[in-house]
Amino acid sequence: MTFPVRDAKTYLRNELSAYYHERAQYEMARAGDERDAIAARMARRSERWSGEEYLPAAGDDEGQTLLAHLEWLALWQGGEALRRSWRSFLLSPRPELEGHSWDEAFWSRYLAPTASEPPALSGDPLWGTLEGLSSQTVDLCAQQRTRLERFERIPWSDASPARAQRLELAQQVLQQSADEAAEARARFFGTPGDPHFHRWLRAHLQLPAHALPREVWRTLFGHSLPKAWMDFLSRRLHLQSATRPRALPRLVATRPPQRLHLQGARRYASLLGWSLAIDAFGQATALALSDPASSIVYRQPLFGTLARTLGALLRLLWSTPHFLRRELQLSAQESTRVAEGFRALYLSRLRLSARLVELDAGPIAFPRWRESLIESESLELPQAALAWAQWQAPLVGGGLRAEIAALQLHEGLRDLFDEDWYRNPRSAPALRACFEAGAKLSAEAALRELVGSRTSAVSSAKEAAHPGSVSG
Repeated sequence: MTFPVRDAKTYLRNELSAYYHERAQYEMARAGDERDAIAARMARRSERWSGEEYLPAAGDDEGQTLLAHLEWLALWQGGEALRRSWRSFLLSPRPELEGHSWDEAFWSRYLAPTASEPPALSGDPLWGTLEGLSSQTVDLCAQQRTRLERFERIPWSDASPARAQRLELAQQVLQQSADEAAEARARFFGTPGDPHFHRWLRAHLQLPAHALPREVWRTLFGHSLPKAWMDFLSRRLHLQSATRPRALPRLVATRPPQRLHLQGARRYASLLGWSLAIDAFGQATALALSDPASSIVYRQPLFGTLARTLGALLRLLWSTPHFLRRELQLSAQESTRVAEGFRALYLSRLRLSARLVELDAGPIAFPRWRESLIESESLELPQAALAWAQWQAPLVGGGLRAEIAALQLHEGLRDLFDEDWYRNPRSAPALRACFEAGAKLSAEAALRELVGSRTSAVSSAKEAAHPGSVSG
């Protein structure tokens, strides 16, 4: 069956709207049987989609973006069972890890080791389970590779660069940020006396170890955004406690941009927990600012590099001593210490994203890649990293693009509006006009509109990492 262009687009918009609404219901559901029923409906819906039938709709950017959504969601649904296994494994509290999830334990070990003693994750009791999931992921990746390559050929507005360009970008970041990232990590985690960042967060933000989620969101809401947005965003962002036990905070887009739920997590008393809460909050803010009259594909972005850029930008803001002193009333010593922790994590996440892009896009064998990772990052990853990098290549690449764009945007906004750009009344309209476009703009296109080509990704990475770059 072939649709006329107008009918094909209308059908696809309606189908995607229904699918994303079901996915939000799935994320919000409390009971397992309810989630299973919703997942079955989502699977049946996606099985009805066949890209060839809708090719007449692909004549403009919206049409290409609709096709990109179809192809990616088909990949997504094909890996749903495996993804649920991954989620359960990574996010569930483990008695072997003193009640932390494997994800939390991984990041704490990644950020804390000395250069001479990389973390021996291969000795963990859960390593075997992880390797089992890895082999399943490798098999799934092989099955879906053709569809993934077809997806990557779609010329839509937020498409990832070609593999050769992704590899060049990743290698540039890795080469130029190596010394700065190692120095930032050593400066924060290598100082005797304060090995646990959560002690600082609890003391200085006055939050208990198991903080109420609304307190966390309100702290972010009140200190990280232009005041001109407050009333508007308060009608669209709904702050919630967790609906079920989870290790990490998250965003659920129920009906973007009018209704967005920020769900709390059980644990915030960690560098990772706060960093991911800031991420979710920034992405929610970006979606809330999008035009409600635009197509579903722009209000519900596929990878959302622009929305992810705002999340990363707010994390960079929290790595600025000036911001911490002014907004949270920390002392000069305290603000420097807290900023160092956020900066160390930012650069670690940036480099890990670049490493995964390098692994997927480059002609490098996994054993040699893993040896290089241990040597340069003090980090050991299992075969699962290779499988994940290949299976989720566009998503991983989008994350790296957002991290780099945020570095450039942070520097550009400071040049244009000074250190207090987030409180400058002149910056709010420019930022809002950009985010209103939603996923019509990629992170790179938005960067050009907001600040122009003011700096390179490499110089931005060095600027953010070097202690002298953050004015105090």
